[in-house]
Amino acid sequence: MPFSLSDFFSSYKRSRFVSRHQRRLASIRVVGFDFDGVFTTNLVWVTEAGAESVACSRSDGIGLSLLPGLGVKAAIFSTEINPVVSMRAKKLKIECFQNCANKSERMAEWLKSLAIPPTEAAFVGNDVNDVACMRSVGLAVAVADA
Repeated sequence: MPFSLSDFFSSYKRSRFVSRHQRRLASIRVVGFDFDGVFTTNLVWVTEAGAESVACSRSDGIGLSLLPGLGVKAAIFSTEINPVVSMRAKKLKIECFQNCANKSERMAEWLKSLAIPPTEAAFVGNDVNDVACMRSVGLAVAVADA
């Protein structure tokens, strides 16, 4: 079973990392997320007709529901265009940016629209196409199986 976002936030609160870096974490005002491999198991089921399906953890909603109370905005950044991503973002009540050929540029545009400096942003990813975006923010997080 993949590491869910609620596991991530719960374990973060208990870890030494938090106590050593509380100020840095407290400064985070926005979190960007890749979709495939972060919100999903990173597996895709393909039918004979070519339709794709993915599995998402419902636990992610619990973790994400904590963010607004902390004053943190969230968004999904996906390279592809997929209705599943839009529907999941809508269900989670977070913004969704798809067809992001360059996630770091799109993240920078979003931060600028919110008047938030990159040092006050985090990005959670799992693949090589997330690295540039992870390097462009104040806190980079790679999921367990990245």
